[in-house]
Amino acid sequence: MKNKIKAKESIEYIVIDNYINANSRPTLNLLKNKVKNHLKNIKDNLVNESTGYKARINNKSIGKMIFPAPYFNPFSKEYVANLNALLQVKELFQKAIYIDTLKMMKDKDKKEKFHHFVAPLIMNKQRYRVLITACQKENSSYLYILNTSVFLEEMPFLGKTIKVQDLVNNIKLYNYKEQDYEYYDVERMRKENIIKEQKPKYSGC
Repeated sequence: MKNKIKAKESIEYIVIDNYINANSRPTLNLLKNKVKNHLKNIKDNLVNESTGYKARINNKSIGKMIFPAPYFNPFSKEYVANLNALLQVKELFQKAIYIDTLKMMKDKDKKEKFHHFVAPLIMNKQRYRVLITACQKENSSYLYILNTSVFLEEMPFLGKTIKVQDLVNNIKLYNYKEQDYEYYDVERMRKENIIKEQKPKYSGC
């Protein structure tokens, strides 16, 4: 799998205008129910523009996205941000840039692959990049989890777009085989043929 888009091209941020700042049990439950209903109503395949890769959402993936771990703080800023981002998951996956594919090392997961993507998002007056993982089983694919991480302040972003090379800079993914993090940037992605090279322009003599 590789991206069709070039590293120096720009993509638009997905924007969430009505951020729900769930800081109490009633507001958190309202947000979770809104997200759950939204995800259940997505019946069509989600299509990633950069790769053509298709994913879908099923009950298992909804459970993973709303309950990402056995134990977590449901009132943490990261979890509330994840829930809000899920309200635009279709648009985020559509605009996301493919990073890499890694495998789980558990016996039961031998035939599963995990495709990782990143997308730009503006919400709650902050800029985020959203890491999206799509799980591919032997005969199907489905989107099963979504995480968000805030852009560092020194990251170059202006206006409503961001260059692909800036979006993918310093992405880290956990490699279960190596039991350590893998770090990505545009140079690595070019070397591994994950992203297109910028073709030089020649002028005639």
